[in-house]
Amino acid sequence: MFILHDLWEGILSACAGPTRSGGLDSRMQRVVIQKEQELRQRLSKEEIESLEDYQGKLGDLTNLELEDAFVKGFRLEAKIIFDVFREES
Repeated sequence: MFILHDLWEGILSACAGPTRSGGLDSRMQRVVIQKEQELRQRLSKEEIESLEDYQGKLGDLTNLELEDAFVKGFRLEAKIIFDVFREES
């Protein structure tokens, strides 16, 4: 299980390659940042603190969901490989 953690954390890399800059994800990130800035201008200090707390919790939840999906996908691929080699034997 440690290798999955190392892969997830980026300590190990299954394939190192360039990331896309200027792609859809970076454009969407700019839109989200702009919308957040617009929202913050309309909020009180207490509301901004509440928003930041929400964002932190949402980030934690998203990270857990992504890590879980990564592990499930890795396990599925291992099962597929096992079945392929078992059929060849």
